[in-house]
Amino acid sequence: MRQVEASLPSSFRNQTGFLLVTFDSEHDTPHMLSAYRSERDLSRDRWTILRGDARETRALAEALGVSYARDPMRRFLHSAQITVMDQGGHIIHRAVGVHADLTLVVNAILSSNSQIPSTRPSEMTASSVREARVAADSN
Repeated sequence: MRQVEASLPSSFRNQTGFLLVTFDSEHDTPHMLSAYRSERDLSRDRWTILRGDARETRALAEALGVSYARDPMRRFLHSAQITVMDQGGHIIHRAVGVHADLTLVVNAILSSNSQIPSTRPSEMTASSVREARVAADSN
């Protein structure tokens, strides 16, 4: 996602939000997530890091089509996916896999109807993302 951010023209970069969600709310405390943000120099203006309870995290992952599970060592294994949503919360592009073409992600952001999201990522809920996925799947 950092590559996507760096590839955007500054006019889009400054108006595009990025969202990271932890699967491990037991381990990933607010302090740890703050350290993660600092270590990776993630701007508070553009990057939102969410931590929720297991039920809401699972609901959000399902709504976005992300799968995850713990392995025998209790580490999380998960699908690699970047989801681009427009200002209305509609999914306009999904890049799946660690070798996904990030140019397509950048182009989806550039060609979206609006540069400015009406909902900051931190205001999104699992139910709003589920509704967006249903809308995208029905098109």
